[in-house]
Order: sequence, then structure tokens, then C-alpha cells
Amino acid sequence: MAPRLPRQSSKARAPTDPAFHQCLQLLLSSSLLLLWSFLLLLLLLLLFVLLFFVVANNSNNTMWGIRKPKAALPLVDAHKDHFESRDETKSFVFVVIVVVVYVVVVVVVVV
Repeated sequence: MAPRLPRQSSKARAPTDPAFHQCLQLLLSSSLLLLWSFLLLLLLLLLFVLLFFVVANNSNNTMWGIRKPKAALPLVDAHKDHFESRDETKSFVFVVIVVVVYVVVVVVVVV
């Protein structure tokens, strides 16, 4: 005769309801999706910080602390504000595109 195993208490026994297991799997998968979206959000924040420093460095005629040569024509200096605003517009458009792509990716992954 085989030895008898001690009885387990009802509290230690895992529920055998298949709906519970499906709910648990859904919870785990959604938490993983939240984790991935959080990591993507951190990556996006890092991108914004880097972009901010690039735009800030370009606005005072430097790029990573390296001075650009001054323009020889005074006409270029007269339109400096126009060119700087165009660079800022390009940066803003880039930021908007990145945000839209991020939102689309999160929506597609979640849905």
C-alpha cells in the first residue's frame, strides 16, 4: 500500500477555476504591457531631454560646445531670427511626430 500524503489545508490549495487562471493570465499580460509602455515612456522622455539640449545648444550658435564660424555676410545675421525660428519649428514637428508614433504604437499594442 502506498504511503498517505498529509492533507493540505483549503487555504494553501490553488483555485482550479479556469476563469481564475484566464483572469490571472490577463492581469499578468496587461501588467507586462504597462511595464513596456512605461519603459517606452522613459525612452521618449530621454529623447525629449536630448532634443532639448540640442535645440538649446543650437540657439546660441554652438553645437555641443563647439563654436560655429561667424557668417561673413551681414545679410545672414539680419535674418538670423528667421532661421532660428525655422530650426525650432523643425524640432517641434519632430517632437509631434515622435509623440504621435508613440501613441499609435501604444494603442495598437494595447488593443
